[in-house]
Amino acid sequence: MDRVSLRNMRVYTHVGCTHEERKVGQHLEMDFDAFLDVSQAGDRIGATLDYAEAYRRIRAAVENHEANLLETIAERAAAALLALGAREVVVRVRKPAPPIPGAHADAAEVEIRRRA
Repeated sequence: MDRVSLRNMRVYTHVGCTHEERKVGQHLEMDFDAFLDVSQAGDRIGATLDYAEAYRRIRAAVENHEANLLETIAERAAAALLALGAREVVVRVRKPAPPIPGAHADAAEVEIRRRA
């Protein structure tokens, strides 16, 4: 299967286990790999996965919607990609500088794989 990917998308959403995190909102970074057959694409965007449309749909699925977990954000993004015709997707969601009391990490990340 072929792959269409987008790296380091940035979305603004309200995610976190605490009310304060969800209230303030934050930027997340996202990547996706969409697997599908693009052998007939030639030079026709309609025969592949339009990554600009994928980005728009992912933003619509995750921005302005609250969630407790990054897993929820990843699931919403995966569903949006599968609706565009991908047979399989891998979605990664990163929260830069997650709030960990008494500790520091560059990012927390969740990766999921889903099939149509």
